[in-house]
Amino acid sequence: MEVFLQVRRQKTTIFLTVNESTTGKELKAMLHGITKTPVEYINLFNAEEKAFGDEKSLADFGLLSSMCKAQNPGELVMAFKEEPKVVTPYSSPPEMPEVMRQENAPQEQVAA
Repeated sequence: MEVFLQVRRQKTTIFLTVNESTTGKELKAMLHGITKTPVEYINLFNAEEKAFGDEKSLADFGLLSSMCKAQNPGELVMAFKEEPKVVTPYSSPPEMPEVMRQENAPQEQVAA
């Protein structure tokens, strides 16, 4: 079954579609192809900051196809070599201008 993942590192977000049986080693090989960073320098962590082992599968870490859908992907954090795990939060949109708010929108009248 397909598992949808987003792998985050600093300001970078990488979306991947993999199988539940994909191991940490295979996942690191995919990320190596994207980031051009040697596999041995890539460290992966789940939401609880638990290190993702090379021989463990996604299913072993609770990343199942029933939970990791395209509209709500599972999240992993990536760090290179000895760097700290840093993920920049997504920005929030600015507040809507007063002119565009429709709190008391006028009702259109229908001519009889």
